[in-house]
Amino acid sequence: MARQAGYCATDARRKRAMIRIVTLGIAIVIVGAIITLGVIPPVRTLMLGGVYGPGGGPARATAPALLQPPNAARGETVFLSKCFGCHAPEARQAPELKGATLQAQYPRDEMLADLVRSGRHPMPLFTPATLSDQALADLISYMRSKQ
Repeated sequence: MARQAGYCATDARRKRAMIRIVTLGIAIVIVGAIITLGVIPPVRTLMLGGVYGPGGGPARATAPALLQPPNAARGETVFLSKCFGCHAPEARQAPELKGATLQAQYPRDEMLADLVRSGRHPMPLFTPATLSDQALADLISYMRSKQ
């Protein structure tokens, strides 16, 4: 009799452990899907203060002050110096960013800005020290102008 009670306790522990593992797996899949869809940024972005500021609130309370309106011609210069090596059609390192594909994946400029600021493997991140807010706005203007 005692043997069967021990068997049930072990069985119950195994069952609880399996439920925890399955629940954790489901949670990982859901978080991965949410990040992939762009609903929340990758952890790296959160750690760098990209989308959420130090207090956990939105970091975009105020837009960066641009010296000039975004300019696609200046953005092309930025693209050629920072992006072309990987995003050129011949490079085959990263997707070519233009037209309907770009618009479908990144319908808002803020989404592109977050991508550039936070990076995505193998794309490096571009902090304000390596790419000014003005240069980023110009780059996005250029990318939006390409068809």
